[in-house]
Amino acid sequence: MAVAIATASEALRTRGEIERIRTKLQQTEQELAEYTKLVPRAGNAPWIYDHMKRFDEMSAEAGGLAKEGGYRANESVKNGLTIERWEAHLDQSTPRAFQSSISGETEVNCWDLADISLTPSELENMGAKSRKKAALALKECGFLVLDSLLPKEQIQRMRDAYNTFRETKRAEKYFRYPCQGKGRFEYMLPFEPPFNSSNAPYHNPQLRSIILDFLGGPFKLELMTVINSSPGSGDQRWHQGWRYLFHGEERLPPYSIVVGIPLADVSSEMGPTQFCPRRKLRFYHGFRCDEGEVLGIGSTSGSVILFDYKLLHRGPANDSPFFRPMISMVFSRMFFVNAEAYVNRGISLLQTLHQRRYWEEFVWHPEKEEDYFNV
Repeated sequence: MAVAIATASEALRTRGEIERIRTKLQQTEQELAEYTKLVPRAGNAPWIYDHMKRFDEMSAEAGGLAKEGGYRANESVKNGLTIERWEAHLDQSTPRAFQSSISGETEVNCWDLADISLTPSELENMGAKSRKKAALALKECGFLVLDSLLPKEQIQRMRDAYNTFRETKRAEKYFRYPCQGKGRFEYMLPFEPPFNSSNAPYHNPQLRSIILDFLGGPFKLELMTVINSSPGSGDQRWHQGWRYLFHGEERLPPYSIVVGIPLADVSSEMGPTQFCPRRKLRFYHGFRCDEGEVLGIGSTSGSVILFDYKLLHRGPANDSPFFRPMISMVFSRMFFVNAEAYVNRGISLLQTLHQRRYWEEFVWHPEKEEDYFNV
C-alpha cells in the first residue's frame, strides 16, 4: 500500500511539473513571437530622397561646401577656421534674447495666436512665407500651433487603435512608459499599423518640412507615445525635455522638438499643455513659470502643437470628466539621444527595438542587402 501511494504521489508531482513546463513554454513562445513580429526594413520612404537633397543644400549653405570628385571639400577653411559663420548661424537659429535681454523686442508676439499658429490655408499653401512664420515662432517663442493639420477621421482612427491596443496584456507588459505626474499613464506606440502606416502623422509633408527647417539637418523620430491624463489628474511640475548638452551657459542651435497631437478636442478644463513662452534659453532659469507668463492653448481634433525640447512646459490638471489622450512624438538630430530614458528600468528591451524601427524610417539605406556593408 505504501509503495502504491508513493508511486501515485510521484506521478502527480511529475504531472504537475509537466504542466508547469508547458505553461512556461507557452509563455516563452508568446514572448518570442513579439520579437519575430518586427520584420526587417524594406526600401526607403519616398520622401527620404527629398530630405537628402535638403540636407546637402543646408550643408552647402552652412559650410561653403563644394562637391569635388565625389568628396566634399571645404574651401573656406584654408589655413584656419574663423567663427564669423558660426556666430551668424547662432544669430539665425537662436532667440534674439541671447543678443539682448530675455524681455527684448522680437518680430513675433508669443501671446498672439495669429503670430504663433499656421491656419489651414497657410498650411495648404506651404510657401516661403508660411515657413518663415513657423520658423520665427519656434525660434523666438519655442512653440507653434498647426491648426487642423490632420483630418478628424484620421485622429479618430488613431484614437480607436490606441484604445484597443491599451487594453491588451502586451501593452501593459511591454509598452508601458514612465510618466511624470499624478493620474497620468503613458504607452509607447508599437511599430505596427496604423501607427506606422503610410499616412501616419510623421509622414505628413508640411510637418516634416517645418521640423527640417527648425532642426536644420538630418533628424529622426526618436520616440512616439500616447500620454493620457485621467479625470482628476494633478499638475505636472514645470520641466524641460532636456537640460543642456555641455554647459549651463551654452548658446546652441536646437537639437530636438516635440510634436503633440491631441486625440480629442481639448478644452481649458481638460488641461491643455501649458508653455512658458521664450523660457528655453538655459536650464537654470528655473522650474517655475510666473502666473502672468503661462500660456495654455486649447485645441480641436486634428490640430498639432510643436515645441522646442528645451522649452519650459507642463501638463496641468484635468478638471473635466473626460480622458485627455495625446500623441507625443519626439524628433531629434541624429547626434542626440535621450540616453537616460533607455536605461530606465520601466522600459523594456522590446520597446527599444520598436523605437529603432521608427528611427530607421528617417535614414537612407541601400536597396540591396549585399550593399549594406559598402561604406
